[in-house]
Amino acid sequence: MRVMDASGKKKMGYSRTFDADSSRPLKQRDVERATYSIWNEHSDRLTRKTSPGDGSDTKNESAKNFLRREVYALGRRLLRSKSGQELVAKLFSQLGFRTTRPQAMENVFHGLLCCIYEGEGGFTRQERSLIAKELEYAHRHNVPPELLCGFLYQSTDRRRLSARLVEGFIEPAFRRRTDGGEDA
Repeated sequence: MRVMDASGKKKMGYSRTFDADSSRPLKQRDVERATYSIWNEHSDRLTRKTSPGDGSDTKNESAKNFLRREVYALGRRLLRSKSGQELVAKLFSQLGFRTTRPQAMENVFHGLLCCIYEGEGGFTRQERSLIAKELEYAHRHNVPPELLCGFLYQSTDRRRLSARLVEGFIEPAFRRRTDGGEDA
């Protein structure tokens, strides 16, 4: 996809096909378009040569972090709508997926990752599950998509993520103050 930079020159780039902050319900074709666009850009980033001058070689712009950020933005958008979870489940079934762990599909981020990459898609099942858990953990902390990667790098120990999700653990900086002074 081509976009204009600040000087008006055309350059390669990615532009979301959905408004992450809109309250308008997404339709199935919107979700299909968004997942295809994310897949296309992620695939391009996996094969693109990076250039130190354009910033594409930073950790924040890696293909994996791009995928995390965009799936997270789309997943949060879907979770705000009444039919979001159902849209992902419908798309998942239309693509003919079968899963040995139906409870994994309760995580909308996992469903989106499966819809974006039919089958393995360069990720092991364990890695896909772990990314989905990371995104769910960030969602529970209401982290904006722009801050996702920093939050994940600083807050989570991937080995303890499952336990933290089950416990309902909230990072200390995100805990609400209940008595006017100390963290809960």
